Amino acid sequence: MSKTSVLEVKGFEKLLEKVQQAEADIESVTTKVANESVDILYNDLKSAANAAGVPSSVVNEITKEKATFHGNVCSAGVGWKLGSFNPDNPSQGYKAIFLNYGTPRRTKHGQIQGRFFITRAKKSSKAKVKKVQENALKEITGGLK
Repeated sequence: MSKTSVLEVKGFEKLLEKVQQAEADIESVTTKVANESVDILYNDLKSAANAAGVPSSVVNEITKEKATFHGNVCSAGVGWKLGSFNPDNPSQGYKAIFLNYGTPRRTKHGQIQGRFFITRAKKSSKAKVKKVQENALKEITGGLK
């Protein structure tokens, strides 16, 4: 005769309930975090552009896109609308690109030195966004302890 062992696990139901609750909160917390991150980057981008002497007509065209889900992917954005390129009348978005990166190869209308305000905005917002994301992760996993 063979002897069978039975492993009995207690308390697993409570953990499973907590995991299911955390799963239900993920989408709402993710949306909240994405929108907070957009606000941080938006404010830092406006500040960096103003500090770099970008004309207000360009700065005022910065847009924020609220968080949306496409399947399991959450996306949000900050920046300018580009539209189609018209060299005689470039959109504010193209002007922002030219001011940010410069126009070192342009000869007809003179060159523009890059101001790199987008890079500065990304760097200044990185730690703030990371902190918001870490707090959200703690919020989601807090109930699992």
